[in-house]
Amino acid sequence: MATLIRMALDGIGIAAIPPAIVRDDIANGRLVRLRSGHRLRDLGFVAAWAETSEKFLISGIADLAAESAL
Repeated sequence: MATLIRMALDGIGIAAIPPAIVRDDIANGRLVRLRSGHRLRDLGFVAAWAETSEKFLISGIADLAAESAL
């Protein structure tokens, strides 16, 4: 994501970036939000972790991340 933002800021092209992530850049005029009728597909994410003594903590954090992504 950071590379996409940097490339857009450098004027290399456009990028599909959630506006909340670049709110300051939009407000300061460094980036311009383009409106399009095209809807991007939803992204899927995978979380994996090693079987350790902390697996229940890590599993709980993964569950919280999944809930916040909905």
